[in-house]
Amino acid sequence: MLRATYVDPTGDMVATVALIVLPGDGANVKLAQAYEELEAEGTVAPLPVPGTPAAGWKADVRNGVALDSTSGEHMPYAIAATTGAVDGRLAGNLPGAWGDDDLEVSADRESWYAEAETLVEMFSLHMDDLQLGGTDW
Repeated sequence: MLRATYVDPTGDMVATVALIVLPGDGANVKLAQAYEELEAEGTVAPLPVPGTPAAGWKADVRNGVALDSTSGEHMPYAIAATTGAVDGRLAGNLPGAWGDDDLEVSADRESWYAEAETLVEMFSLHMDDLQLGGTDW
């Protein structure tokens, strides 16, 4: 696994992205199952970077996660990301009907998950481009 941490241009959001090498057939199914089991914990350990705004990036301040495996027989990889706020704030509890306990929705994490999914998609597209030989558009 290779991890890298990024801070968005506003200096507000931090994310750690991981490139995971899958060890053979069926590994992406096992990884997907592990992701479902560990989603609440974030699946990717944040990588703090000393001397940067990401220096305080810790596991207990993650707000969103995403994971996807790349396609193609020569690209046995998965890409995962976890996102959070640089200042360590957590996703807030949703008030009233929006925080429906029956639906297991109690915190406003949708935007954090969307950012993690966008990062994973961008890295996946880059991996697809590499598989095609780095074609120019």
